[in-house]
Amino acid sequence: MALLAAGPIFGNPSFNALILSSTVTTDPTAKTPDGSTFSNTSVEEAILLEQGYTVTLVDGATWDSMTQAQFASYSLLVLGDPTAGSVAAVNGTPAELAAAVANESTWAPIVNGVKLVIGTDPVFHYQDRSGVAGAGKLIQSGLTLAASGNGTGLYLDLSDYYNNSASAQDAPILDGLEAGFTVSSDVGCDEIVHIVGPGLPGVMDVDLSNWDCSVHETFASHPSDFIVLANDANAGQPYILEEGPGQVPEPATLLLLGVGLSGVAALRLRTRQSGSKTSF
Repeated sequence: MALLAAGPIFGNPSFNALILSSTVTTDPTAKTPDGSTFSNTSVEEAILLEQGYTVTLVDGATWDSMTQAQFASYSLLVLGDPTAGSVAAVNGTPAELAAAVANESTWAPIVNGVKLVIGTDPVFHYQDRSGVAGAGKLIQSGLTLAASGNGTGLYLDLSDYYNNSASAQDAPILDGLEAGFTVSSDVGCDEIVHIVGPGLPGVMDVDLSNWDCSVHETFASHPSDFIVLANDANAGQPYILEEGPGQVPEPATLLLLGVGLSGVAALRLRTRQSGSKTSF
């Protein structure tokens, strides 16, 4: 199956994304899995720019000052992987997510598209450590999925924030989405991953396994309307979850996933706009 690049073809027609700057790492030369390079951007931002999104990067103070209407004007909210992020206190919030947790009651209710939650640090493995190609695929395919519904989607990467206790604990960033989440640290740094859901086209078990610590957090419990996309095969617990319009693809959607980006473009007869970067 061809890998679909993250892009506005699937998302809200506004084609714009909002990134909380504390949750991503700016690189002098960020390279996308498709080979494009962008100066002074994060990997998440580079992928979105490559695919035609207008990307707005805001700091914590700006995020906290935003209204529901402002958040709802974006097709995608991104809380990414800061690579060398801090480790949260048990049941606590890491500094990188403090702004998002502080006004969660403002932004979380407007997320009415696909919600994707990832329990590992793909940017670290793709860009900062060993150049794991599968990690880049996960970021790219994950952004595609999060942007694939109508309305505003969410791409939420827990990085290694909760790599602090094997016991199940609360992650406050998830509380605003829905009650019922608990996370556990994968203290064994398990390496074998098994994909069990259809939401990550082009990503296979081999892409997510053997990263020299493939999984950092698993979900000890999660709401029933979130489906499991990938399991830590050793622990037998999920570490990538999805909720939203994309969780049960209809036949037409499966066809689109199979034909790849060029086929989708032909079917949709849409012209992708070039990406741009803005700031408040």
